[in-house]
Amino acid sequence: MKKLMAVFAVLILLLCSTALAAGPVNQFKDTWTTCQTLDASAAWVLDQEGQLFRWDYTENGPVLICSLPITNSAMFMDYEKTYPYLPEANKAQINETVNLIAADGEALYGINKFAGKIGVITADGVQWQTTFDTDYLLDGEGWERMVNDSVVMNHKFYLLLDYFEENPNASRNSRILEIDLPTGPCRLSEAVEAYHITRYNGQLLLLCESMDGSYLMQFDPATDSFERLNIPAIAVSEAAGGIHG
Repeated sequence: MKKLMAVFAVLILLLCSTALAAGPVNQFKDTWTTCQTLDASAAWVLDQEGQLFRWDYTENGPVLICSLPITNSAMFMDYEKTYPYLPEANKAQINETVNLIAADGEALYGINKFAGKIGVITADGVQWQTTFDTDYLLDGEGWERMVNDSVVMNHKFYLLLDYFEENPNASRNSRILEIDLPTGPCRLSEAVEAYHITRYNGQLLLLCESMDGSYLMQFDPATDSFERLNIPAIAVSEAAGGIHG
């Protein structure tokens, strides 16, 4: 929840700073959102009732786009733990829900991590188009990794996966999962200690954390290589903010 709030805080700051000249802005409440994403022209927010809103940066308020099937955020962790043991009818219902959204400026995408599906979201709802192997969401011990952040770039969907906190043997390092949108093949990056991700100059920019504070690292998907940027560490708390490109 703290990491969700970190992204949310950046969303509010960005929207408020963009619209200062346009007048008052209605802010989303922290308990109101399920997930959100930003692109070059708008913010997208999915609320706890499954209503999807688009907030153009030049407008003073959000516009309702459609309603989507979602898992209740308050029970989401219970779904994570109990999904393999649910009756097939319950699984079938959960398999149609949207768990995360991400935009690339051309389209808005939704992902269902339980069934391993990615689809395009329009005013008519979500149209599932790509499937992927959900085994990539598991660590080496069979524990499911948490999805901290998501980005779409160059027709590929990137998930920033974190360790599952209830696993006592979990590695503290994150992994980047790349999913090819047209066909679904996946690959995992090397481990990195990151908690936010965004697009930057055709590559991925990571907000990382160490004992000395936070720093930025660039990831090149073509070579699967990381490069720490020559920027001084930023002493921020876990809930202090995020990044957006």
